[in-house]
Parts: sequence; C-alpha cells; structure tokens
Amino acid sequence: MLADTIVAISTPMGKGAIGLIRLSGLSAFKICQEMSNLSSFKSHKVYHAYIIDIDEVLLTYFKAPHTYTGEDVIEISCHNNMVVMQAILSLSQKLGARLAKPGEFTERAFLNGKLDLTQAEAVLDVIHAESTYSEQIAQKQLKGGLSKQIEYFRIKLLNLLKDLEVVLDHEDIIDFDRSAFFCKLKDITLELKRKIKTGERVNRLCHGLDVALVGRPNVGKSSLLNTILDKEKSIVSKVSGTTRDAVEAVIEHQGIRINLIDTAGLKHATEFIDDQHAEIERQGIIKTNEYIAQADYVFLIVDLERYDPPDLTNIKDRDRLILVGNKDDLRLISPSGVSLTKYQIAAKVEISVSAKTGKNIEKLLDICIDDFLRNSEVSESKFVVNNRHQLIFNNILLILDNIVKEDDLVVIAMDIRQAVNLLAEILGIDVTEAVLDLIFSDFCIGK
Repeated sequence: MLADTIVAISTPMGKGAIGLIRLSGLSAFKICQEMSNLSSFKSHKVYHAYIIDIDEVLLTYFKAPHTYTGEDVIEISCHNNMVVMQAILSLSQKLGARLAKPGEFTERAFLNGKLDLTQAEAVLDVIHAESTYSEQIAQKQLKGGLSKQIEYFRIKLLNLLKDLEVVLDHEDIIDFDRSAFFCKLKDITLELKRKIKTGERVNRLCHGLDVALVGRPNVGKSSLLNTILDKEKSIVSKVSGTTRDAVEAVIEHQGIRINLIDTAGLKHATEFIDDQHAEIERQGIIKTNEYIAQADYVFLIVDLERYDPPDLTNIKDRDRLILVGNKDDLRLISPSGVSLTKYQIAAKVEISVSAKTGKNIEKLLDICIDDFLRNSEVSESKFVVNNRHQLIFNNILLILDNIVKEDDLVVIAMDIRQAVNLLAEILGIDVTEAVLDLIFSDFCIGK
C-alpha cells in the first residue's frame, strides 16, 4: 500500500446538483475527521455531515481492503459548484493529501491487486464507450473477460513446458515424442490465433464500422444518408455533383456504432464541368477512392429510375461491396426505370431501397452488422484485444511459430517460457513503469 494520500474531484467541471470528491490512502480517514464535524465512521455507511465553514455534505467511508483502490477511501458528495469543490480540495491538501494524477485511483487499484491491467484498461473503456455495444464489452472486460482467456493459455503453455522439463531432467530414461509435442503446440497456437482474431474484430466493432456511400453523381447518396439519419445532415440537390467533400455522420444501430461517409460522386474525366472546377472534382474523387479502400463496407448506390452504370475500377474487394439500388419508388413509374439485375455487378449483397419512402433502410443497416457478427465467437465474445495487447500477441505468435524450426529442447523450453511471460505482461505482471504511465495518462483526474 502506498504511503501518501491522494485527493481529486471525480465529477466533470461545471455546475450541477451533486459533485464528488474522492480521497484514498492511509490518511484519508484522519483528514476527513479533521475537516468535518464527525469524529467516527463505520465502513460502507453514508453520513450527513458538514465540511467546516464550507458546505453541507454526505460522507461515505470505505475501509481497506474492501475498496476500489484497496486503500481507505472517503467520498464526499457536495454541491456541484467549483467554488465549493475547490475549497474542499484545498482544505484536503492543507491537511496532508496531494492532488491525484490522471488515473491514479485506478492505478492504485492495479498496484494493490484489486484489478489486473486488462481490467484497469477496461475502466477507461467504460468511461469512453461510444455505443451500447462498446460499453457492454468494456463491462465484460472489466469482469475479467480477457484475463480468463490469458490465464487459460498460460496454463496450456505451462503444462506443455512442464512435460518438456521432465524430459530435459531425465533425458537418459525418457524418450521425447517430438511429433506429439508439436501437435499439442500447434493446436494451442491455432486456438490462440483464433481468439486474437476474434478480439481484434470485437475491437473494430467497439470503435464502429466505417461505411462509405459511393456512386455516380445524383444517384441519391446524400438523400439516403439523410434518410438514415432522419435529419438534414448533407446538402441535397438535383444539381449533379453537389457533394464534393466527404460528409461524415455517426449513428447507432443494434447497439453498434456505424460511421457513415457520404462521398463525392464518381465522374469520368469527360464529365468535369470546366477547367476551373476539374481539379477540385478530381481531388474529390481521389478522396472517395481513399474512403473506399479504408471502409469496412462500401454501399455502391445505383439509380433504379434510369440506367447509369458506375466505374468499378477502384473497387477491388467485392466482399465488402453492398449493391444498393436507390429510387425504388420511382422505378416502376419511370419510362427509363430498371431493375437491380440490369447492372450485373458482382457484390456481396444486393438490395433495393428508397431514400424517399425509407423502404429497406433498416434492412440495409442490418446487413452490415449481421455480416460482421456472422462469426458466433464475435457475437458471444466477452473480451477485446486493443493495440497494446495486439503488439504483445504478435510477439507471442512469432515465438510459437518459430519453435517448430528449433531442434534444441533447451531453446524450445526457453521460448515457451518467454511466451508465458509475455502473456503475463498483458495482465500487468512485471510491467514497466513507463507502460503504466502511458496507460494511466489517458484517464481523467479522479478516476
């Protein structure tokens, strides 16, 4: 347990009904006694009290070790006014507390064994969750979703290492079945790769799916975006080429964030209005192609009111392509109306919609999410693999993949032990101070 006591405001700046100030450390109880009208407290009880000459408050005392940080914790609920809270904060510091660093309460929870490092990271994920899905995954991670997976593979590798070390200790009487050993190692490696891939896909879902709306000018990309948003986000005009810069918007569907990008219409060089605007429109198309390359899914929108085939030169990956026939409401009454099959474009899915009536809009969004969740492991996952985990996992897989090329049993044992240690590093065992500083610097003060 750390020697000093920290204090911080745990609610956002501004005015409101309730503000929260938190103290944690050996002197938290004593400081609270000195600045309030109360002399004794019972753990996990709420007390009506007065911070002398400052405010009427509610005090909650949590006695170590059954607290968030593992230390004595005092929480002061006061009026959410910065004059009041700053006065309490200053008084706490005069009585011996110091101002907490960003994330220091959670860092102390980690250092005192209340959380492992993946759970500590999950606290930040809960705070910054941008969708219902990402918040739910963060809560599962906080409950040990990834920790359990890491421990599972650590035990698997440790058992393999134990078998190998028995052979090394008794080489003269025990034969080493190399084939069986490497078969077990291969199974562990393949299972680990599958779990990592699942965690990476979950991470992608937590940050949101990127969907690019592309197509020829005036096929209704902006109108479709506005229908999805149910509000005017893009400028809609019957003049060809209104959208020259990409317009981005965010929605939540099935609890999952979808980042929509309405792009400039794909024109041929011969269609540019004039030399003055040609370069601007070329730049718009270049940007559109960049969004196509980066998107998780591409809504290729075509016109069902009249046949106007797009140039598909820059759409290489058809597995991300969803062919969307817009203006389905006009198709049957227009003399030049066409069916979606006339376009003969190979896409993952084809669907006819109407930006005007809203036909199949919900279904269109379902297609993306259902396709991304088609892997049952992703849909049922209780953990996420972030960038820090991914870098360590890459090193583990490199070690495990290279073991099959090694003949020396001593070296193989050393490699497996290194992989086990790297798994422990994900949990925060023997992690460096620099890594901790990097992780907790992203937290807000007071958490």
